[in-house]
Amino acid sequence: LRETFASKGSHREYRRLLSEWEDDFGGPRPPHGTAVVPHLAVHLQDITFIEDGNRDMHEHKPKLVNISKLRMLSHTFDRIHRFQQRQYNLEPVPLILTSLNWEMKEHHV
Repeated sequence: LRETFASKGSHREYRRLLSEWEDDFGGPRPPHGTAVVPHLAVHLQDITFIEDGNRDMHEHKPKLVNISKLRMLSHTFDRIHRFQQRQYNLEPVPLILTSLNWEMKEHHV
């Protein structure tokens, strides 16, 4: 879990797994029975970089909207939405619950 969500390389391992799990149509396709919860901090960071690093209007035609920026934002929002649409039948795992509770206490969440 720590390796998957490590911030190293701009969350490289998390991004690799997401890409691996998306099918040809962009839908989530994780291994059977595997739940995927989007790491919102990564996606919010992407949205911030897209928003701050790209002009709203076309660089060479200032009266035209920058469609490339809108496509990048749309892809990011769509990726989050697709994973939220999956149905999961999850069973509580005491060890994971204990670990999550400990992490939340450590970080005052």
